[in-house]
Amino acid sequence: MIPIAIVDDEQDSINNLKEQLAFIMANDGVECKVEEFTDAYSFFMHFENQYSIVFLDIQMPGMDGYSCAQIERVG
Repeated sequence: MIPIAIVDDEQDSINNLKEQLAFIMANDGVECKVEEFTDAYSFFMHFENQYSIVFLDIQMPGMDGYSCAQIERVG
């Protein structure tokens, strides 16, 4: 099972990406577990290095995806 996080402030974009992932994974016979976050802060507070793939929206209010990706979590 591949753990995946999607971080995007637009629910339609999250749903679209989840549909595409489901299609790809079904064709390849791979299982994934997708968790969704609507802002970078909630993702960052939940993150404990448990995802193999993270999709970050670059343009979001508050902390954008680029800034979130640059943060090093210590501890």
